Amino acid sequence: MGAEITRPERKGLLLATLADRYIAKMRKAGFDPFAIPTSEPPRVLRLSWLAWRGAY
Repeated sequence: MGAEITRPERKGLLLATLADRYIAKMRKAGFDPFAIPTSEPPRVLRLSWLAWRGAY
């Protein structure tokens, strides 16, 4: 596989997963920021699972 990902890089990738979800919500709302439903708190368990698996 690829090179080893450092801990600071992993933190950035975890934040990128949140950004991906937000972009998906924007796409569904026709890219209208005022039409996006109020954001829910990040799912800590999901982020922890992704971090543990190394999947981003």
